[in-house]
Amino acid sequence: MTELDLSGNSLTAASLPGLYQIVSRSHYLQILNLDNNSITVQSDYDVDDWQQFIEACWSHRYPLKVVLDRNAPLGPLALEVVCRTAFKCQEAAIYDETAPYTATSDDVKQYEGTTRIENGTVNSQRPARILSIHGIGMEELGALYIATAQRNTPSMEFLWSNNPSTLTNDGQSLLNIVEKQIIAGMLFDNDVAIEVPRFDTNPTFG
Repeated sequence: MTELDLSGNSLTAASLPGLYQIVSRSHYLQILNLDNNSITVQSDYDVDDWQQFIEACWSHRYPLKVVLDRNAPLGPLALEVVCRTAFKCQEAAIYDETAPYTATSDDVKQYEGTTRIENGTVNSQRPARILSIHGIGMEELGALYIATAQRNTPSMEFLWSNNPSTLTNDGQSLLNIVEKQIIAGMLFDNDVAIEVPRFDTNPTFG
């Protein structure tokens, strides 16, 4: 299975443990569509389940696109976890976007006839891991988290632009600047001074 569409199913935070199991066990999953559900992260229990789910997405064997559009409000706690977990996965080298790995027989079947298989290895030129978060009720704090994640984890892509009713011009400007600098390969040039938060990799939620 490479794509799973669970959009419009009234899923809530209570569904996160089940979603974690799906991502963990579906090794060839490439797109998980959770558009137009009711997932919102508010309690400590929600945070724990959300973190487990996001870690599974970030460390998935193949780059995974997760669509969380129109889960409003997803909540700033959810975006903090997204940011912090992205750092954690990158620092722990849970995945390596630059090194190819030996292809299994299943890999060869999955990518046979494509440029992804080269001399028994899977081509290391993989697409970015994508998190689509249009229409999630993002506000300024969430924008800071996503800007920080964008700046420090360029192997991940965040699709955020359609949050006009909740995100002010300042928040949109911050995200646009980071996005343009990444596209230009500058990654926060010294000429642009923007303060973004740094987070403890193991914060205590209260």
